[in-house]
Amino acid sequence: MRFRVTVEGKTYDVEVEPIDDASVAGGAAGGNAATPHELPCPIAGAVLEVLVKVGDDVTQGQPLMVIEALKVESNVTSPQDGKVSAILVEPGQRVTSGQPLLRF
Repeated sequence: MRFRVTVEGKTYDVEVEPIDDASVAGGAAGGNAATPHELPCPIAGAVLEVLVKVGDDVTQGQPLMVIEALKVESNVTSPQDGKVSAILVEPGQRVTSGQPLLRF
């Protein structure tokens, strides 16, 4: 996914791609790193919609949430098969990259 970002008046074209949980767990700033049983937010933005509820069985690749960042809606998908044990965010909430969104 490609974005154009302006920082302090300078414009950058950036490409964003999903990364595996192990990379996120050690690299998120501000202590928001997700544990192996939590789904980390891939990008900073706002939660538009939560597509699952606690107790739902999910499959790898299944859309779980919709996050809006830079006026682009992105599906957050499950990295694994599992059961949702907790939802840690709600629609309208601002989230940061690496922040846990839900637990399996």
